[in-house]
Amino acid sequence: MYQITNYNSGETVGYTEKPRYIKKNSSGIYVETDEEHAQGIAYKSIPYNLAHREGVGVDTTVILFQYDTGDVVIDQQKNNAVIGGQRAERRYEPGELITVDGELYRVKLPILVGSFITPGTNVEETDIASELSKLNLGGN
Repeated sequence: MYQITNYNSGETVGYTEKPRYIKKNSSGIYVETDEEHAQGIAYKSIPYNLAHREGVGVDTTVILFQYDTGDVVIDQQKNNAVIGGQRAERRYEPGELITVDGELYRVKLPILVGSFITPGTNVEETDIASELSKLNLGGN
């Protein structure tokens, strides 16, 4: 399954099992294409630019996140879905540390503004001692 996410706002546009990749032909008409040649996607008959591609000349750019649906469901059940319904207030990159409800987490996957912070999916629990041990401080 793919999550279609607005690249700028982080809002989820929708979900699809198979993206409909598109490009503009020489006449300016949207035509389906393969992923390699795609400039964008069509979702519910609406064209979107694909992030880091030439784009199809529309205002909205999206990014696709591919998920194994079974793994997502299992992770959410195992971790009680999300941390207290916490949504990201800003974009987080892999490797960043965040605290939620007094617990420390390391970001595993990019988290866009408004996306849920989900243990086992996009963050993993950690602690100060573990993070300090990762630093090569040297010392006496």
